[in-house]
Amino acid sequence: MMAVAGGLTTMGAPEEAIELFEAAADAYEAAGNEANAVVARANLAESLIRLNRHAEARPLLEAVLAFRTERDGAEHEETLKTRAQLASCMGEMGDAEGAMREEEAVEEADVQESQRLRDEQEERRARALSRLQDAELYDEEEPGRCGGTREPKGGGKGLLGSSEHVLVHVGEWRREAGSWRADG
Repeated sequence: MMAVAGGLTTMGAPEEAIELFEAAADAYEAAGNEANAVVARANLAESLIRLNRHAEARPLLEAVLAFRTERDGAEHEETLKTRAQLASCMGEMGDAEGAMREEEAVEEADVQESQRLRDEQEERRARALSRLQDAELYDEEEPGRCGGTREPKGGGKGLLGSSEHVLVHVGEWRREAGSWRADG
């Protein structure tokens, strides 16, 4: 039912899809499957928006947003997508203040996600550099020149494996087959 309704919406027949999305949402709800009922209601709201029936779509989007925020968190991709749809819907209805509030929440979450990704990348770089230093492959006195010719302490392969098989990225440098070179 949901697939057919989705197909109708995609093919430019949102009016026909509305009844199917409503029926699907009711059926999922009756079966106790709240997650799929929410997806059906989100799709129903999208169909209503395509028909410029924003006043009908808004309460559906608000309910979908509340469910997704509680279940997935305020920064989850689907939650933010719903929040952006709600902002657009509010703007179309003339609720500029509500639309701005929702857009600002989406932007703030995007900024936080970008910072989290930068922090993770920096942490990965720090761990890689630490592994290089532990394996005595990084020269702190000349960071652009990484000496890969020394054997690791105690012989053997060390932390990075043999020089013939290692590929390690540290910032803009990478080690491949025993030599260091700049990426790019």
